[in-house]
Amino acid sequence: MATFRGVDYYSLGSLLSPEEILVRDTIREFVDDNVLPIIERHYREGTFPLELVPRMAELGLLGATLPGKYDCAEMNNVACGLIMQELERGDSGVRSFASVQSALEIARTAREILGANGILDEYPVMRHMANLESVKTYEGTHEMQTLIIGADITGIESYR
Repeated sequence: MATFRGVDYYSLGSLLSPEEILVRDTIREFVDDNVLPIIERHYREGTFPLELVPRMAELGLLGATLPGKYDCAEMNNVACGLIMQELERGDSGVRSFASVQSALEIARTAREILGANGILDEYPVMRHMANLESVKTYEGTHEMQTLIIGADITGIESYR
């Protein structure tokens, strides 16, 4: 398969730092080697390519802008945007999977469940979410999932 070189009509690539270029090229290679060869089959079967999830976690694609103390990549917003751009080139569902679980959502959910940033150091919930060890459920089940996760973490039953 030919390597995607990108289209840059305005020479925006010249404004990227070496680290941002490395991020873009790494995710570009991931998409070329892992997403594009399988995504048409998944599209036709109506399935999500779950086999990509461990590698996405390894690359730090979830919570990429969160601090390193949470085992996250601590990238800047430009690098995070480049990640999303390259994932979108491969498949909008894969990009959506990564972006819906964005750093803001992770931080907000953790604070809502645990109370404040200070308590996060005592619980590994940020690491689990950032490493894709837990995946958010969608379409109306978010509130129930929040109650279940909160009950599991705190031991306080919040539903019957």
